[in-house]
Amino acid sequence: MELRHQVRRLRALSWISLAAIPGSWLGWAVVGALAPPSRVIQDILAVTGIVLVVPVLPMLLLTARDCRRRSRSLAADLSRGHVLRFAGVVDSEQADPDLKCLLRHRLLDEDSASAQWFEALPVSGRIWQANGVRPRRWAAVSWTRVAEPPAHAAIAAEWVSLPEAASPEALHTGARELSFGEKEELSRIADRLLRSRLLAYSLISAWFGMAVLSLIVHILTRDPFRYYPIATVVAVFWLLATGDLWRRVHLARRLRRDRQFGQVIIVRAPRDGQTSAGHGAPELGPPVEVLPQSGVIWTEGGQPSVWRRSALK
Repeated sequence: MELRHQVRRLRALSWISLAAIPGSWLGWAVVGALAPPSRVIQDILAVTGIVLVVPVLPMLLLTARDCRRRSRSLAADLSRGHVLRFAGVVDSEQADPDLKCLLRHRLLDEDSASAQWFEALPVSGRIWQANGVRPRRWAAVSWTRVAEPPAHAAIAAEWVSLPEAASPEALHTGARELSFGEKEELSRIADRLLRSRLLAYSLISAWFGMAVLSLIVHILTRDPFRYYPIATVVAVFWLLATGDLWRRVHLARRLRRDRQFGQVIIVRAPRDGQTSAGHGAPELGPPVEVLPQSGVIWTEGGQPSVWRRSALK
């Protein structure tokens, strides 16, 4: 009954958000038609229209999309009729962003050394309960497939060496080939980077483009200096909205080049004041593998990096 109620509520919120879009435009048009033909009033209406175009309408559209998406995922959870259970000891230092969110909301105990558990709905990822406690607000987790390091990774980590003419305290480096599963994971990550927010950013860019066009018309037909602050604010918001998209595109391209290159760089740092038994060489710390083209950490101490264990959003 609880899930059915939430599905109906989210669907209603989605339709209300969509209905508010033409309603706000209609109200703005009616006010503009009834307002006296004063330049000050017309300027106020123009600024109000820009405010509707730039932040309000994209927010309403994204709210409607998110509510619709959540209602569909909860409806799918309802049809499946089961939850997924996860259990284990939580390491706060190695926790991924989803687990850190659960720790921050105190659904999981950060200081506990014993095993903890939580249950999540299989489609939406919403936390059903954690350690026997039901969360009051929406909290969701995501999971993804991660390729385990191949068997030859541990062997390659023992064959690192110093660069020529380097001091014994310098980093020891090596390389190994990526496995087929790791290459497939790189392809999935690159696709997810481009697909996850492409629609949202496209809609936001379209709305900002409309705002810029309306500003250009006003600047050409009226006093350009009057609208200079508004144009500056619109440009700054547009740059902020598209900056993350370009960062994702650039990272996806570099990850694809890492897949084509097919190798990772192994780096091991000497431990301070410790030498290996029977040798004068310094004892090395745990290996860290780095993708050469993107520069991101692939594994740490033989385990997949935290960012790989959390699905990119």
